[in-house]
Amino acid sequence: MPSKLSCFVITLLFAPFLSQCKSLQLLEQQPQATQQEANHTVSETTSLVRLIYFTPQDRPFRERIADQIELQMGVVQTFFADQMEAHGFGRKTFAFEIDGQGKTVVHRVKGQFPDKHYLHNTTGKVQKEISERFNLSKNVYMIVVDISDKYINRAMGFGTSHRGGQSGMLWIAKSGFQSRTIAHELGHAFGLLHDFRSERFLMSYGSFHLGSTRLENSQLSKEAAEFLDASRFFNPSRTFSSQFGPKIEIISSLEYPPNADSIRIIFELSDPDGLHQARFHTNPNITDKNLARFSRGSPAFKAAKRLTGQDMTVEFVYKLSKVDVQDLWLQVVDSQGHFGTKSFAVHLQK
Repeated sequence: MPSKLSCFVITLLFAPFLSQCKSLQLLEQQPQATQQEANHTVSETTSLVRLIYFTPQDRPFRERIADQIELQMGVVQTFFADQMEAHGFGRKTFAFEIDGQGKTVVHRVKGQFPDKHYLHNTTGKVQKEISERFNLSKNVYMIVVDISDKYINRAMGFGTSHRGGQSGMLWIAKSGFQSRTIAHELGHAFGLLHDFRSERFLMSYGSFHLGSTRLENSQLSKEAAEFLDASRFFNPSRTFSSQFGPKIEIISSLEYPPNADSIRIIFELSDPDGLHQARFHTNPNITDKNLARFSRGSPAFKAAKRLTGQDMTVEFVYKLSKVDVQDLWLQVVDSQGHFGTKSFAVHLQK
């Protein structure tokens, strides 16, 4: 269900409250050691973040946009390294593509049609052309779309993971070209879903306060860092032996009695590569109606459990809400960074 896993970061209403892109001077103050160390461990088997700058046929490439892509990615890469280290996982971060001189590769793709062609169903039309040039089944692709509209599909950006964490895509509109938006959508491309427990968490929407939309005021949750610790994108030197995600089976009843305020859900999990983490998600709880409408029907993180071994039984307790539809999701990642997601619903006993 790709539509449920996609993230529409922000609405037109929210846009005026976002902070602007950092100046080049501030960006250049970010440490470069992390970027160089991560990118120079790249091998033919490394899972990369590949960068694409897309413009319609009748719009020119702008050099400052290409430069900003490189600078912003350095900031975001360092943010993940800082956060992973703060949670005790070492300075792990993703790598992006570099050329023989160690310079960041930004692929420039000229569209086959003029600007007006891409103003509706932007992502579908651009992806069709991108897929003719790149193998989208491997790596994460960040596509910066430079069309005359500030938004793509009425959003500043969104991202999604594919093939159980083996690949992903994120789309960034020119109005969303700032480090926090990029980092949030990268999180989705790596497999992280929304987490609204704190406005400071990267996988939340922040708030209407300007400070909460800045990357330096954001943080990865402990559970998100633990998830990324197994990701193939955060382990460039690891050889991955498997291409399959964990098996998830529900072994408890999904019905609850009329007077119940919660329900225990028990899962049997298995994976020959070893289990790493189970992540329990429920309907999102967002008080702002304009933001909530973009997340309705999508998973919001609630709790996680660290796993060990190839076979485990785990239990989560779901506190019943007042909504009619009690949609839930369990996401399980193995030691190879592959994950599976099972959606289900609990309901009142008849």
